Amino acid sequence: GFAAELGVARPESVEAMARCYCAAIRSRQPVGPYFLGGHSFGGQVAFEMAQQLLSAGQEVALLALLDAGPPDRDPHDRPQVLDEATALSEMAAILGFMSGRTMDLDPAPLRMLSSDQRMARFRQTMEAAGLLPRNTDHGYIRGWLAVFLSNYRSAYHPRPAHRIRPVYFAAAEQPAAVREKRIQGWLRFTEL
Repeated sequence: GFAAELGVARPESVEAMARCYCAAIRSRQPVGPYFLGGHSFGGQVAFEMAQQLLSAGQEVALLALLDAGPPDRDPHDRPQVLDEATALSEMAAILGFMSGRTMDLDPAPLRMLSSDQRMARFRQTMEAAGLLPRNTDHGYIRGWLAVFLSNYRSAYHPRPAHRIRPVYFAAAEQPAAVREKRIQGWLRFTEL
């Protein structure tokens, strides 16, 4: 990710990521206005960057959220420890949610399998549902799993001090129910 390009270890929290990215941006452009955007999990990072820049007295002219899920309402809404089987189950649910379907991949039977067998079962299930392309490489799934786990551990619970009105972009293919749920989630923290 971007942190690796900056030559730093991946920060452990959204707030720390935002600080790192703000410092990088301000090293190139010390004064706003700033035009920020974030896709998926990056939307939460961009939202926090906007908060930090505004706190520093800077202008944020645009905050674009692209298919970005909202932060959790409460830090206790999700378990703190996530094993590989549960993470794959969560990833399946997310892929289903994004396509307007319910995907139930029970983690209990996955726990009985080796890691390679879990990857194969996840891939077969997602390919059969048409949610992953045929013959998806296990390395791709492992990479996605690593990012998912890292983002999951970086759960963000903003306490925005500054009002900012982001622009929310959703893919045309995104089911209306998914879009509405995400918008309602963001409305807990900001105006859209």
